[in-house]
This record gives sequence, C-alpha cells and structure tokens, in this order.
Amino acid sequence: MSNTIDAILDIEWEMFHSTKNEGGMAACQQDKRQFTVMRSSQFLAWDNETLESYLADLKAARAEGRNLMTEKYGYMMESTVPFNFMLIKDQLPEITPEKEALAAELVAMNVKWAEEFHARYPRIAAKGRPIHKSADNEWVTSVETYNRGEVLTYSEKTMKLLLSLYKSAEAEGRNLYSEVLFETVKQLGYTSLEQAENNQQ
Repeated sequence: MSNTIDAILDIEWEMFHSTKNEGGMAACQQDKRQFTVMRSSQFLAWDNETLESYLADLKAARAEGRNLMTEKYGYMMESTVPFNFMLIKDQLPEITPEKEALAAELVAMNVKWAEEFHARYPRIAAKGRPIHKSADNEWVTSVETYNRGEVLTYSEKTMKLLLSLYKSAEAEGRNLYSEVLFETVKQLGYTSLEQAENNQQ
C-alpha cells in the first residue's frame, strides 16, 4: 500500500475506534485487521490525487476536533433510525446543495455497480449489505445509505475528484465496486472473485 493510504488508515482507525455507540464499543471497533482490509480495499481503487485530497480532509477534520466516522454514521441514521437522526441532526455539518447533488451522483453510480456485482457474484453479495435503502432498519444499513453517509463527509474537492474517477472508470467499462471487492477477497487469500464466489457456502 502507498504511504498515503497508510496515513489515511491511521487517522480513520483513530476516529473509528473512538466513535461512541449507544451500547458501548462495538466488536468491529476492536478488530483493526478487519478494518484495515475493508478500508484499504476501497482506497486501492482510488487514484493518488483523490487519496491526497481525502487525507487532507481527515487532517483538517482532526485539527477542528471533528470525527468523520461519527459524522458518517450520523448521516446514515437519517434512513436507518429517523427519529434518532432528528435528535442529532443539528450536531452534523450542514449539507450544501452542491454536496447533496454530488453525493446523489456518486451514490447512483455506486449502486449501479453494486447491482451488476450482485448479479454476477450472488454468493459473495449475500454475505454483505443489501443494495437499496428500502432495506434499511435499525440493524441493517444498505450499500446506498452507507455510501451516501460516507461521501457526505468528504470535502467538495474530494467528491469532485472521486466523481471524475468514477466517470473515467465507467467510460473504460470498469466496475469500481467489483474492484474494491476483488481487493478485499485478495487480502483474505483468494486469487479471484470467481474463486471466492465458488468457496462461499
């Protein structure tokens, strides 16, 4: 991995590990290896300019005393636990119309790629999140809702760079959702998505 990804993971883990939950610290907040696999797999699909911009976002947030992981899960609550979201809404950074529009475009592209992935690798997909926010509830967060919550924590600069990356990938016929999952299964010992698919029960 690049030094930039390592730096991102260091700050993200610090933020993730310190995120407060109603029921106390979740098990995943104590599993640094799983966190590293999941997050690094995402960033390995990004270009360096987008990575550097996101690292700058994390450093700026940390300097301001903000926790982007807390904010991410806060934004997700609008769909998963709407009543609780209303109680914390004022504590979250306001979403500008431009960020809302950028998020909508990013999420729509990611959802489309997720649908293609689920159709091709249903066994792997069954182990993960449902795609659409219609499946959200207090215990389940969809790909759509998770992705929206995350991209809303990015700066407009990072969102625009990521959108440019997405559009370039789409023009090349690439599926970044599949690429992220490939990096994930590779770190878990598989040589291909097909091998991972055939090994799922």
